[in-house]
Amino acid sequence: MAQAQTKDDYLVRNLPDLSAEDAEQLMQYAGHIALEPEMESQLFFWLVTNRTIPKKSKLASPGCSSADGYFLEAGPLRFVNGALTLNKAGWHEFANVLFLDQPVGTGFSITSNQMLNTLGEVTEHFIAFMKAFYAVFPERAQDDVYIAGESYAGTYIPYFVKAILERNDVLQPGEQAINLQGAMIGNGWTDPLHQYTSYIPYVQKYNISTPVMLEKMENQMNYCMDSMRLQDRITQDPCERLVEIVLEASKTGGQQDLICNHIGTEYMISNLTWDGARGFQDVRTVGWTVEDTPAGEWQIQRNLSYVLIYNSSHMVPYDVPLVTLDMINRFIGIDPKLQSFASRLETDTVDEPPPKGEKQDINQEKSSYSSVNRRQRKLRGDGQWYPLNRQGDIHVDELDELVLESGIRESMDDDEEDDDEISDRRDERDSLNDSEDEDFQRKRYHRTISSSSYTVSAGGKGANQSVALGRAGANVYHAGKIGKDGEWVRKIMQDSGVDTSYIKVSEKEATGRAIIQLSQESHDNSIVLFPGTNHTVTLEEARHVLSHFGEGDWLVMQNEISSGGDIMRAAKECGLTICFNPSPFTNELPMEYPLHLVDYLLINEIEAQGLYSYLTASRSDADSVSSSSHITTSESFPVLEKAYGQISGIIITLGGDGLVARFRINEGDVQMKEFRMGIVKGQVVNTTGAGDTFAGYFVANLVRSQQLNQRFSPEQLRAALEEASHAASLAVGQEGAMDSIPVKEDVDEAIRVKEKLD
Repeated sequence: MAQAQTKDDYLVRNLPDLSAEDAEQLMQYAGHIALEPEMESQLFFWLVTNRTIPKKSKLASPGCSSADGYFLEAGPLRFVNGALTLNKAGWHEFANVLFLDQPVGTGFSITSNQMLNTLGEVTEHFIAFMKAFYAVFPERAQDDVYIAGESYAGTYIPYFVKAILERNDVLQPGEQAINLQGAMIGNGWTDPLHQYTSYIPYVQKYNISTPVMLEKMENQMNYCMDSMRLQDRITQDPCERLVEIVLEASKTGGQQDLICNHIGTEYMISNLTWDGARGFQDVRTVGWTVEDTPAGEWQIQRNLSYVLIYNSSHMVPYDVPLVTLDMINRFIGIDPKLQSFASRLETDTVDEPPPKGEKQDINQEKSSYSSVNRRQRKLRGDGQWYPLNRQGDIHVDELDELVLESGIRESMDDDEEDDDEISDRRDERDSLNDSEDEDFQRKRYHRTISSSSYTVSAGGKGANQSVALGRAGANVYHAGKIGKDGEWVRKIMQDSGVDTSYIKVSEKEATGRAIIQLSQESHDNSIVLFPGTNHTVTLEEARHVLSHFGEGDWLVMQNEISSGGDIMRAAKECGLTICFNPSPFTNELPMEYPLHLVDYLLINEIEAQGLYSYLTASRSDADSVSSSSHITTSESFPVLEKAYGQISGIIITLGGDGLVARFRINEGDVQMKEFRMGIVKGQVVNTTGAGDTFAGYFVANLVRSQQLNQRFSPEQLRAALEEASHAASLAVGQEGAMDSIPVKEDVDEAIRVKEKLD
């Protein structure tokens, strides 16, 4: 495709079925602009110049496919009965309107490279386009610029605005500034947390719910929140299911924009901090009419305008074109009296300027910076919401922003949802009155106890160990089974370098779960397991996976899957080195697993005591294998070494006392070499994932130094123990299980710091 060089090359001279009379009223340019000299990526644009030139020219840039925005909403033309007809509510009366297909691959925009994967890449393309656009249309470089978009543009626009302001601050001589004056987001998808959590209040407010539908939505919301707590992503599959539930149960559509509804936007604004304050502060709601018909309401404060538009759906300019045009003109500073139709805000006076006031120079020296906080929240066990701060700074103090929402016009005597009622439902229900005697308080039998917080995170011993291996740099494949509710965990594992191609998805069973109770005082934990899909793994499935591996490969196992003993035997038949962590430990485990096939046994004190008790008790005493609590490691090791005579290594972790390990340095050695290691001191927040982190980093270190048919030296083994200990120390300093597992770079840095201190 040849690249046009001047604006005349882009001139739209005619359109099919457009009358000559209508065509004379339009001056338009369209085509592709290359983003780099090689012309591998080209964005398609459509520029409609203004019919009435104001004192200062305006350039509005809606973000959407050109065909969509141009022919259905803000463009100069619409199809009426199959013919092109002038749109009297087109935005081009006072503004030059630039429609842009972005990112590449959208609409007519093209690329011979890979599609873009990040918002950073999309933003770079947008800035490159604006530079190239000004090169072709230099007269437009002096225009005031307003970026506008709806729906997913609520994700793009904040990135574009931030990039423009930062670029304008560091312009080099000869570079053209982008004269940004405002940003407009309509029914925007900006903050998924507030939007997803608005669905249930929305369907209740507008009476489009049924008891059955509400129950389904509330159950699905639990999965939705689980997913959002683990990953801060712009969309969440479990949350999208909420919309499907509504559509399955209700035929409501049209005016009711559920997906990007106004309640979610209002939630977001109330938690947004800008220009030194959070949310609107005692702001007045201003009534608004267009052609003597109630059109909506405005709230304006500290350069942020929020507009709720009546009788409209997701595509507001399509439903109420004149109302939208009046809003746009007011926002960009056009006097409403210049319009060909009548409109009025309750605050309008004869001499008063448009509600947004006088323009400010976006390039003047900035006096302060405000934060736009995308608040992610977590759910407490009692249902109360509270914020977790994840702040990203954006300059908003000298930039006007318009947020518009569609809504349903209600009669004046309709009751509004009481914010106090919503707050009351989210408040803590009650607290325990601890008046029982001391012994009862200690035992807590037959009663409900409160907790201080509730979080959901990805975990599971096998998954944790695989993630630890991946983050430690090992080439790791995870085999297992999840339910459809566990896809988000697979994504986290993939992002950690784990190959998940051997994970199967069950259509019927739920993913396994662990309920972890963590003491705030001691930071110790207890864990209750629900096996779920973990206990549906078959030997046949495992054999299929193992057929792809052989000598020199490792199998890291735990006791959270079915057929574990048989899988261990099959792995040894394939020649794999087996590292086994017998957790959770049960009385039956020593009988179900062929532990003599294990090469490296990783156990804690309790598991060591259980194995000792099993190996030293008679079979009739098997029920008491977990009862010994006074066995020392010096007593455990001889019993374990004798029982598992060919084992290469046994590691017993001792919590705050470090670890003791014994390794068989040479094949056939009767005596094993002992290593003792204290803990790596650091902050203790949560010990849940420490053992799995240790296992993953220990194996990853050995695999890196492994040479086929050679055993590990004492130096290699000590290095593996040290790296694993540092990784576990970093893990206990963080919340969560999988989330707490550190990356290799952080572990290496921790080791370097300790070496300097030593």
